[in-house]
Amino acid sequence: MREVKIDYNLKFDILCDEYNNIANLFGISYPLPDIVQSIYESGGLDITKENGDDSLIIPLPTVYVIDKQGKIIMDFYDPDYTNRLEPSEIVEFLKSNVNILGDTD
Repeated sequence: MREVKIDYNLKFDILCDEYNNIANLFGISYPLPDIVQSIYESGGLDITKENGDDSLIIPLPTVYVIDKQGKIIMDFYDPDYTNRLEPSEIVEFLKSNVNILGDTD
């Protein structure tokens, strides 16, 4: 994630939850159903390799914006993984809430 932060000149941190520890704490992870696992495998996707362990646990696609006090001020997740928050919506939220987020430098 460091590379993303540098490449896009971001002034805030991005969390990468490599082993789903945070997803488990937030209750947004679930065991991959066997049928979905076989579909992924037939497409060449190895979930255990992607997870970095032997688990077949995956998180819901989720976005949290957390202020400097640690409070979640925006969240988005949907059990239908095809529904995603548009990056432009996140940017617009960030722009309109600079006073909540504080100085980003």
